[in-house]
Amino acid sequence: MKTKDKILTCGTIHLNWKGWDQSDMNLLKSSEKGTSKVFYVNVNGILFGQWNDNKVVSFIFTLTLVGDGVTTW
Repeated sequence: MKTKDKILTCGTIHLNWKGWDQSDMNLLKSSEKGTSKVFYVNVNGILFGQWNDNKVVSFIFTLTLVGDGVTTW
């Protein structure tokens, strides 16, 4: 959808969805506030990650922003 229809999106996600690999999405609530993990899937241009605020928030979006601290698959 991203390249064919030029649809960009972002949102929060639930990690317990069927088929979601949780091995990298393992940020703990006990980690320091502001801690984050970000990953970029080069094949389809999806960025996903987690950050810790008052709780751990998981997100995904199709904006292809890659910079420092981003792990590329």
